[in-house]
Amino acid sequence: MALHCPTEDAPEDDPASWGGDAKIAGRAHEEAAGEDGSHRFRVELTEVVLTRVGDPPDHLVIESWHPDRGLRRRERR
Repeated sequence: MALHCPTEDAPEDDPASWGGDAKIAGRAHEEAAGEDGSHRFRVELTEVVLTRVGDPPDHLVIESWHPDRGLRRRERR
């Protein structure tokens, strides 16, 4: 499964004010159904990514986490 935040364009006059973009991904495992018929899931995270404008606002900062490699930070100009 993947859960992605809504993406909005950065304001042209102030790109550093952009809130960024986030995504989490993983495997959803169904747990026992509730008495009311609801379904519950346990999520095993496989990736978390945050993308934002750097400081100064001339590049993007991409921070990602993966269980096998840990936290990684990259910059794109």
